[in-house]
Amino acid sequence: MISLRPDLLRPHTYPVPEFWKELDHDTITIPHQPIRRDTWAYQDDRLRPLVEIFQGCRDASIERHVHEGLGLGYHLGFIASSDHMSTSASYACVWAQEPTRESIFRAMQARRTFGATTNIRLVVHAGDYWMGERLDTKRPVQLTLQANAPTRINTVELIIDGRIHETIDGEGRQVQLSRELTAGAGTYAYFRLKTAGGNQAWSSPIWLTAE
Repeated sequence: MISLRPDLLRPHTYPVPEFWKELDHDTITIPHQPIRRDTWAYQDDRLRPLVEIFQGCRDASIERHVHEGLGLGYHLGFIASSDHMSTSASYACVWAQEPTRESIFRAMQARRTFGATTNIRLVVHAGDYWMGERLDTKRPVQLTLQANAPTRINTVELIIDGRIHETIDGEGRQVQLSRELTAGAGTYAYFRLKTAGGNQAWSSPIWLTAE
């Protein structure tokens, strides 16, 4: 749980949907690894906008389980986190307008985030839209990626609706590319990077609907 309200920074033991009844626009919740079997039995995109796709303590990705939630139509941005005894093993990366507590919190609410296991810089847009946003259009859009890593970027994978749509070989520590996407009902797309040394990064998805 992340909140701008000090009164909510406390333990809670009741089911998450019951806890959500206490919350307003100043608090979000994030599923912890390993996720529970009933995690996807309920969802509130406003109160649960993010999911921990990778955790450094367990050195584990739950990407396959995250695809289950996304497949149900949930809108979830991605973060990674170190947790417990694995400081600096992975990062919740946020693109905020200002380096302030509230600005970072609002950017997390907007899913303007990515997860990484090392010091990677990653930006994804679809036109004027950031990763984490929903875009309604009947026209093809350009999905663009810009990334920098401390070691060679071996591959960039474009994931569409839970499957690898394309694998692009890297050519160094930087990558810049663009791919045209055609909107379809319920379609989401994101990039996954893999670097020399085994590090990874995941952009939050962009959702494309043709309504």
